[in-house]
Amino acid sequence: MNLCINQLQARAIAPYLNIEQNRSHSFNVFIKGLEDLVHKYRVCS
Repeated sequence: MNLCINQLQARAIAPYLNIEQNRSHSFNVFIKGLEDLVHKYRVCS
């Protein structure tokens, strides 16, 4: 039950998040890793 509430809360705040203005170091490291993976495995079409 608690997981469902957390998911609803996350969806509620998602439109207000701004990656460029985020001050969380760990979140920025996570995003950087995702960006690196996307660039590494991007297939040109």
